[in-house]
Amino acid sequence: MIATLQWDAQSNADDYVLEIATDPSFSGIRLSINIESNSAVIKGLTGDTTYYWRVSPNNFCGSGTPGAAFSFTTPNHKGAVDLPVAISAEGQNTVTSVLAISENLRITDLNVHLAVAHTWPQDLEINLTSPAGVEVGLLVNACGGENDIDVVFDDSGAELECSVTVPSVSGVIRPQSGNLSSFNEQSTSGDWTLTVIDEYDLD
Repeated sequence: MIATLQWDAQSNADDYVLEIATDPSFSGIRLSINIESNSAVIKGLTGDTTYYWRVSPNNFCGSGTPGAAFSFTTPNHKGAVDLPVAISAEGQNTVTSVLAISENLRITDLNVHLAVAHTWPQDLEINLTSPAGVEVGLLVNACGGENDIDVVFDDSGAELECSVTVPSVSGVIRPQSGNLSSFNEQSTSGDWTLTVIDEYDLD
């Protein structure tokens, strides 16, 4: 997980020491780094964890006193509970899975893990819609002739490359239509809907 931290710039500071801990007394500091600007992007955070952070200004005279400590809590990974959802082999079909989120958190970076057992993934169009009604096309008629999808969608992922092995859609890739950053600054709270449109029958 990723968090962006920002603090007030100090006119006499050449740089800053950012400390992050999992206890308010900072007895177990997990990260201590020097930052030249007054913000930092921290990666690799654990879900469902409260972190405490503070900043000390630095200049040629030495290090200043740490400022007030702040805290934030990372959300837990969320998975749908109405699965598996079956796709009929008869005719064209649209199926949905709804994930209800109660936490009201501000989105800064969203990734999606998707697993579908289906021959001819090329038959499928798969979209994710936020509670605010914003829709992103994750997969659009991709990779025919092989089987299954087991993939993570991330805006910083690679371009889709269809595999000759199963699953034919795998790895960490970018959405095919739109960006997950379209969800940034929205609230997590509400119903998230995954829609799978199967445009052909027989499988």
